Amino acid sequence: MRTILKRNFDLRVLILHWNRGRWTANDMRESKKLCTGVERWVFAMDGDYCNTLEIKEKELLNYDIVILNSDINHPKYFRKICKLVENRPKGVTWITLVEGDMSIYKPDKNLQKVFDNSDFVVCINKYTKEFWEKFTKTKVEFIGVPYPVDEVRKLSIKTEKRLKQCIICPSLLIRYQDFLVARELGIDMIGFEKRFSHKFKTVFKNRTLKRDFYLQKAEKIYQGNNLKILLEKSFEKYFNFTANSFIMINLDNRYTWGRYVLDAAALQIPIITTISTGHGLDLFPELCLDNENQIEKAIEIGKRLIENKDFYEHVSNIPIEKLDIYKEDYMKKKLLKFINY
Repeated sequence: MRTILKRNFDLRVLILHWNRGRWTANDMRESKKLCTGVERWVFAMDGDYCNTLEIKEKELLNYDIVILNSDINHPKYFRKICKLVENRPKGVTWITLVEGDMSIYKPDKNLQKVFDNSDFVVCINKYTKEFWEKFTKTKVEFIGVPYPVDEVRKLSIKTEKRLKQCIICPSLLIRYQDFLVARELGIDMIGFEKRFSHKFKTVFKNRTLKRDFYLQKAEKIYQGNNLKILLEKSFEKYFNFTANSFIMINLDNRYTWGRYVLDAAALQIPIITTISTGHGLDLFPELCLDNENQIEKAIEIGKRLIENKDFYEHVSNIPIEKLDIYKEDYMKKKLLKFINY
């Protein structure tokens, strides 16, 4: 492993991700106060953000720590990242943050180089740590992504004021299990679909520019099922909308960072979910399934939540102190301890 040079002054931290643009924690703190993605590390470290393809090698001289979000869905990034990692200035600590589900990572020469040439690797699901330790020679730790606990908790509303509606968490075109459960609960169902991307490849493939292309596609599939389908919303609109709901369903089969579970815990809304989310068993053990195909068990849990007020209140009452480990200050200390700063 490369020698890491310790510094006594404030750390200069850069977060690299595939989302466009450049900004600093001070520039965007208010407008992104409810964001729950990797950008949260910008605020935790009081750092800078840059799109991976926009950064220049010489700019790395301005930083002590670089945190790369490794999005496997954008393979062209890894060709550039290999050069950035291998040619980074002496003394720059490079952290690769695992993005997405472990199962989507396939054998790839450039991917292997990025991980092996990093100083540290941070994984986002506690069940995947052993996989990454075998995948790379670089030191690995499960840490995850900071979460805006206090800001989201402010949006939580009392149970009696919530609408008798169920939020289906994943995009409706991704999987069917969540809907099959919601359909049996006898309350209103709400689902979301992503906005259509105007990237050339996507437009060429689908021959359309309609932003609601996926929504219209979902409406045809779910027609006649009394399911209200909405376009995905901004963080603020999403949280305000979801806070009014009675139950959330996220039968996730992925081993990734279970943000929906954290949303539910912060809003104090019961979520029927799976062990693979990592947080499910910690925060909602009585609502957690062994896998996404336990449909009958999920329906049974959902009906119990609707019919049994005491059970509902019991599983919903998540003390905010239990979420302290997801806050920015805690995450920052954990990361700096891991990388020996």
